[in-house]
Amino acid sequence: MRQAVRLSVLLVVFAVILPALVWAERAKARVLEVNEKKNEVIVDVAGQRRTYHIDDRSLYRVLRRDRLVVIQAELVRGRHTIVNAEAAALEGRVERLDIRNNAVVIRDSESRSSHTYYFDAGVPRDLREGQTITFDVEERGPREVITRWHRR
Repeated sequence: MRQAVRLSVLLVVFAVILPALVWAERAKARVLEVNEKKNEVIVDVAGQRRTYHIDDRSLYRVLRRDRLVVIQAELVRGRHTIVNAEAAALEGRVERLDIRNNAVVIRDSESRSSHTYYFDAGVPRDLREGQTITFDVEERGPREVITRWHRR
């Protein structure tokens, strides 16, 4: 009898708890739609449209339409649920502009390393060398593209 109880407990652990621990992801995403009535958010992750459930309503402060975010999602009660989200903006100093090639070299404020980014269509290019900016970046193939920026 005790073995049957132990076996039942182990089955519950493997059937319910283990899948939740196994399925977890962290991804950069663009918020496409926010539906607070249904507690759902639709995001674009690397060109794929995904729908997630929201249990923590405070996440709506970060999860706003058209915002680039880093999400942490887990399987909660059988639903793909965002458990944490933060803005994905970067900060750096403009080192060099290459308007002809639609590019800019920016030194990251945290790591102090320089990187070349490309401007998305419609993004203003009126930067000056030496300016400190915050900016959103999307990966598009081998290029990292600035989709939005503002001066600090």
